[in-house]
Amino acid sequence: MPSAAIEDRKLTPHEFRVLAVICFYANNQGFAWPNQTTIRAKAGVSRNLVDRAIRILKRRKYIEIVSCYRSHPKWRRVMGNVYRVIYDDRLETDKLIAEMNHEDQPAATTPP
Repeated sequence: MPSAAIEDRKLTPHEFRVLAVICFYANNQGFAWPNQTTIRAKAGVSRNLVDRAIRILKRRKYIEIVSCYRSHPKWRRVMGNVYRVIYDDRLETDKLIAEMNHEDQPAATTPP
C-alpha cells in the first residue's frame, strides 16, 4: 500500500478498499491483475464504485494501468487490466517489468 494513500484523507473508504484489494494481489514489483468481479467482491462495492475508484486512484497517482485486455506482450494471457501500484513514482514501469522478467527465469543449475 502506498504510504501516501494511508494518510490521504481525500480518499473515500470505497476508494481505499479498492486500492487495498489491488495491493493485496500485487507482486513484488507492484503489478496486479485482479478482475472486476474479484475487486467488487473483495472490496464489497458496486461496479460503478470500482470504476470510479480506479479513475480517482489513477488521477491521484496511486495506480496506473499498464495493460488493458492483452495490450502488453508481458500480459498476453491476462484478459482484463494489469495495474501497477505506484509505491515510488521514481521507478519506471519498463524497468520493473524487466526486473520481473528476470525473476521469472529459472535459476541456473550447475551439473553435479
